[in-house]
Amino acid sequence: MSRPTWYAKVPVRKTRDWTDKERVQILTLRKQGEGIQSISARFNTDRVRIYNQIRLMRKAAQHRCFKCGKPLSEEDLQLKKARRSRTRLIFACNECRKKFREYKIKNRKKALRKGLCGSCWDKPVVPGRTMCRNCISSTYRRRILNGVCGICGKRPLETEVLCRPCADKMKKKRLAYA
Repeated sequence: MSRPTWYAKVPVRKTRDWTDKERVQILTLRKQGEGIQSISARFNTDRVRIYNQIRLMRKAAQHRCFKCGKPLSEEDLQLKKARRSRTRLIFACNECRKKFREYKIKNRKKALRKGLCGSCWDKPVVPGRTMCRNCISSTYRRRILNGVCGICGKRPLETEVLCRPCADKMKKKRLAYA
């Protein structure tokens, strides 16, 4: 079934990535008695999105899961403190994180069966890999910036971009093709 021609002309509204600073600002403005209409005008968005951010921040202040609303367990709070997400204000409980992980794994497998990238689920995979070129290069760069090997992502860097075992493997491959 093909889509009607008008469908392609409908502008797609991009979602906004809210920072925690903006979320706190929205909540404090609301607590000070400012109306939703003026807050939404200030942040150049609609009222529904403002209400959603207020709801998320209220749950975070009460140490509740932002998805299901259940109180976070001691284990979840310890994990939040230990992870790099300790700077994030909103957090999910263990059950919701498990459901989301399962959802991602299921969709990744579905995308790979169709021959699409398992990461972005959009572009075709590179032969012999599970990701498209863009996702491979972004993963490689992110690993290098974090100070781990660009290929395996496990060991610290010995050369500019690789750990010693991966550098040796690459050297053997180059000599085999020379």
